[in-house]
Amino acid sequence: MVFNRGILTVIYFYYYYFSGIEKALHEIQMISDERSKQAYERLEIPKVYHPFITGAHNEKIKAFTEGSGVKVNIPPLSVQKDEISIAGERDGVLKVKLAIIQVRARYFSFRAFVLMIFFNRFMRK
Repeated sequence: MVFNRGILTVIYFYYYYFSGIEKALHEIQMISDERSKQAYERLEIPKVYHPFITGAHNEKIKAFTEGSGVKVNIPPLSVQKDEISIAGERDGVLKVKLAIIQVRARYFSFRAFVLMIFFNRFMRK
């Protein structure tokens, strides 16, 4: 079988052209898989609850994020912002989000309970 130089050039072109496309598709798939494992959440939690969420010396945040590959960004007290952001692996982000929401709910219900007692006593007088 004798090949013409033009046919060999075409075969060579298609081989490298399509193998390049396959490599690019593989790279795109790998990046997509990696990014699908990542998550980012923003929670609007009033600033009054931030100290309860962080704990003394950031103990609670360290406990939430330890070993989960998650970063939690809580604005400092001097900044008037209610947003808490959580970034990292999807499973870890969901666990930390749930823990933060539970802490907020615990202190919110406690605060409501104290206010209820206060108002009940005030109304009796």
